Formats: sequence, structure tokens, C-alpha cells
Amino acid sequence: EKIDLKGSPKILISASEYRLHKRLQEAIKLINYMSIEYPDIKLHILGKPDKLTNRAIKRIDLSRCIFHGKLDPKELPSFYSSCDLQLSLSIFDPCPNVVCEGLASGLPVVTPYQSGAYELIGNENKIWAFDEGFNLEYKILHLEEYIPKIPLKEYKNIVIKILKDLKIQKLNARLRAENELDINKIIKKYTSFIIDN
Repeated sequence: EKIDLKGSPKILISASEYRLHKRLQEAIKLINYMSIEYPDIKLHILGKPDKLTNRAIKRIDLSRCIFHGKLDPKELPSFYSSCDLQLSLSIFDPCPNVVCEGLASGLPVVTPYQSGAYELIGNENKIWAFDEGFNLEYKILHLEEYIPKIPLKEYKNIVIKILKDLKIQKLNARLRAENELDINKIIKKYTSFIIDN
């Protein structure tokens, strides 16, 4: 059941706990950057920032952010389905469950190619992704200055493209979840793979 969340558009970001490499700080900067075109834009933040992330975001304008904290899992579908799209800017996150939840709720997920989320959205939805061009090699992930910054203009263009065709993009997200992420279909694929090999 949908809930009445503030914002137009309503952007969601979700994690149980935000560490610097999940790049909440970059998501907030993107929302602020987009506020010129979308003065009522809001970032709905599900989950709790850790100490280092809290310190990083305190220096940023948070007026377009709504912090919902940690939610009961039963509440998640209402929040997801009440938003327009999801950001997953995290690096070094091999299979983010929050992306599966977003897709299942019909949310297009904006992500870098260099993330576990890219595999989940699939090549058919690559217009939601941006190639930031960094290598997935050892990085210092506990110091803000070592976390790659996102190219704001490029990500803004992706979000605008999705919003212009939102109904179709939401349908594509749901189809991706149904066709490729349904646990029952995955079980059949694994079973077939094991039996045939």
C-alpha cells in the first residue's frame, strides 16, 4: 500500500547502515544539484548513517533529505512503491539486496557500472547506469577523500531521462525482477545447471 511521501520527484536510497563507500554523501549532492530543475525534489533515506558518513553529510545541505531511519521490513514495500526511482551509488557492494527490493517494487535503479547493482539491473536497463571508469581495485574506504566522487551532470541526465519515461521504466524494473530475480526461477536454473553438468 502506497504512502504519501513528500517530494516531486521522490528519490529513494536504502541501506541498513551507510558507510562511506555507499556514497550517501554523493547522493545528497546529486539531489541538491538537481533541485534547480526540480525545486520540490526529495531524497528519502532508509537506514542509518555510521559515524564517518554522519560526519561527511553534516557539511552538506540536507534540506531536501528526509531521514526515515531503520524500518521494520514490513514497512519497506510501502516506501519503495511510493517513490519514483532509486539510487544505488555504492561501490564494493557485490549483490545489494536493496536493489532487488527496489526492482521488485517497480523502481528503476540508477547505479554505476562498477557496482554489484549493475548486474542486477541487467543490460536491458543499462540506460540507468553510468560508467565512472574507476578500477575495482584496493581502495581506502574509511576516509572520505578517497571515495570516488560522482559526475553530477551525467547522473542528473540519467535521472531526467528516466523521469521523462517513468511509467515504462518502472514497468521495466518490475519485469526485470519478475523474469531474472524471482527466487523460484533462480532455483530452477541452478537445478538445471547442476543436473545438466
